[in-house]
Amino acid sequence: MTAKQKKLSELVVHIGAGFAAKERPYVREALASLQAHLGRTDDNDVGVQVSVQDRGRGEQRVTLRTGLPGRPPLIAIAANVDLTRALYEAKNELVRQLDHQRIVRQPVLGRRRADRTMRHPLAGTSYT
Repeated sequence: MTAKQKKLSELVVHIGAGFAAKERPYVREALASLQAHLGRTDDNDVGVQVSVQDRGRGEQRVTLRTGLPGRPPLIAIAANVDLTRALYEAKNELVRQLDHQRIVRQPVLGRRRADRTMRHPLAGTSYT
């Protein structure tokens, strides 16, 4: 585990209800890879909360919540019989949401301006 992953696992991951004390280090380690997707925000501004419902029943629901400054909170939920699989599915869903949020906020690069088309080129512009 790298120093950044340790920093994330010690400071940011808040483990909620449903996890036994012996599972907490495993959960922190499983979620440590989120640091790369959370961006370059201050660790004090970012929080990842994880909880599990319906423990010991048919399907266990893992819920991950996070919020980045200036952005709406994100919630990822996954249900599976296997707790490990549910945890990783929820993490992957949260990563997908973070990536989508990042893409939406980025300016569109390489888009042609409306006045520069093949039908109406600017003077001296060649499209060959």
